[in-house]
Amino acid sequence: MDEETATQPPRDNMLPFAAGMFVIAIAVYALFYSTDQTLRSKDGGWEVTFTTNQIGAPVLQLSLPSKGIENCSVIFNGEKLPPDFKPVTTNLVTPTQLPESVPFGQWFYADLTYLPGVVTFN
Repeated sequence: MDEETATQPPRDNMLPFAAGMFVIAIAVYALFYSTDQTLRSKDGGWEVTFTTNQIGAPVLQLSLPSKGIENCSVIFNGEKLPPDFKPVTTNLVTPTQLPESVPFGQWFYADLTYLPGVVTFN
């Protein structure tokens, strides 16, 4: 009777196989990363304007052009402005270390991971 011998798989092809799998993994990672970055920024950030109205009350104007939201205003009647107040417009895109200084009020929460994100002022 012939004695059965276990055949070892050839190991000389392991390196090209591992290199091929590495290249595929990098390509898949790059595809998913670029897709995620596109989804994070496709709608753009909120445009926030700190200004005043005709009687001098503080006004917060909000716009999100990508969604058709323009010049939504929040008027703070009876509130006082800082003496050195100047109107400011900002586009909230980049996450910052809170608390961030704003012309009036306080910015105490921001989640800008996927834009337009969430920003909360007090």
